[in-house]
Amino acid sequence: VRTGNVDGALVQRHSGKLQLRPRPLPLRPSIGRVRKLLDRGAEISTAEMALESAIPVEVYGQEGVGKTALLKHLAQLITVEHTKDNFPGGALYHGQVGATPAADLLQFVFESVYETDQPYKPRLADLQKLLYDQRLLILLDDVRMPRAELEAVLDTAPNCGFMLTAPERHLLGVMRGIQLTGLPTAEAVSLLESTLGRPLADSERDAAARLCEALDGHPLHIQQAA
Repeated sequence: VRTGNVDGALVQRHSGKLQLRPRPLPLRPSIGRVRKLLDRGAEISTAEMALESAIPVEVYGQEGVGKTALLKHLAQLITVEHTKDNFPGGALYHGQVGATPAADLLQFVFESVYETDQPYKPRLADLQKLLYDQRLLILLDDVRMPRAELEAVLDTAPNCGFMLTAPERHLLGVMRGIQLTGLPTAEAVSLLESTLGRPLADSERDAAARLCEALDGHPLHIQQAA
């Protein structure tokens, strides 16, 4: 595409032959260090069982309840042996998906597993062929795209595992939904204590428990209160 001409943009078909090469596998998710999760054992077990059965997983809940932390924690579990067996291609992490169109999200997946000697945007038919046999765990954070767009992504990479976070559920009956709520009181107090950066005094513990209960164990609200 040539731009800047007085007559507008000029689009030409590239005459050279495209060099398309698979990238080395397994892929490792590009995420920062994840602090130890408090509680969430049941949610992790449910997600693992669903992914082992090739069922997409959607974690949903209020803003700041810990969805991103759980997603990143599960991304690191790709190193566990049974997870590697299910997803030998490794894992991809995309943060802040928002309302990204399906075509752009699939381009991200394509460019993560293939490299080319020139910029290349495959047609949908080519994407379906190139991504069909891929067995990756694709983790998508903060998904707010329309249901039809999300379904198109799942259909184009049918042998990949998907786990995503969202404010609310998208595809009922297609994905295993896991609602994330606040922490139990004991874990919530531990979060308050670690955020303060010092041990709580015995005289503070009752007030800390009442505060955490009043905030329904919501992790972000507890950190803000600290």
